[in-house]
Amino acid sequence: GSNRPSPSFLREPRIKPFTGLAIDMSNQPPPANDMKGDTREGCYNYPPVTQPDLSYLALLENKKLMGPAERRAEAQLIKEKQAEYNKAKRELAEYAKRKRVLERKHKEGVVGIDGPLRDGTELYGEARDVMMSQSALRNSHTAKRHDLLSTVETVDDAVTMKNWGSDPKLQRSMDIPLLRKNVDPEKHPYRFYDTKSRIWPNAVSHWDPERAAVLRHHETRERSRNILNHSDNTLQHLPTMLIPHH
Repeated sequence: GSNRPSPSFLREPRIKPFTGLAIDMSNQPPPANDMKGDTREGCYNYPPVTQPDLSYLALLENKKLMGPAERRAEAQLIKEKQAEYNKAKRELAEYAKRKRVLERKHKEGVVGIDGPLRDGTELYGEARDVMMSQSALRNSHTAKRHDLLSTVETVDDAVTMKNWGSDPKLQRSMDIPLLRKNVDPEKHPYRFYDTKSRIWPNAVSHWDPERAAVLRHHETRERSRNILNHSDNTLQHLPTMLIPHH
């Protein structure tokens, strides 16, 4: 604990970015290990192993008074039980070793015979349960991601111009992105009230020199020269009395 970490240890980051080219990383076996309908599928299996029986240990703790014949029979029973226990223990150790070799060296399965992706497998039952749970979580995440992206990335056809140049088959003025007013004469009669007089009024505005002089004065703002061509801003056709003096 008194030594400081080496520079090589400090320079290496704990988290490194993945630089591979995998689109979707998975721990499933390659497609070449899939079952192809071979008649040998599922033929290789390990025989069931019984658990060692420790009942003979209770006989070793027997401290009752017994005759020679009874003690001899009990000792013979203990020897038989102990032999069965040793045999079951060796079989269990051999079974565990086979399972360990199968899981570590042949975890992708035996081509054409058995594998984690085969239905009803016994050799790879635990690995299949893990892969099925991972697949369920992946499918659930994919479905939620698809729904979210579909909601966010949805674009109207009018924006993408998907049907550009074709007949949209819409009602009048529905293709204009503005609020449509009510043009029904029965529901909105005042909209059509005295329409002609409002569009073509009878009153015609006449020329008002005073108003024209005031507007001209507001436009020029006491500037006697035009800022573009430097010409005189004075208008000759307006009465002199109406033009404000500078």
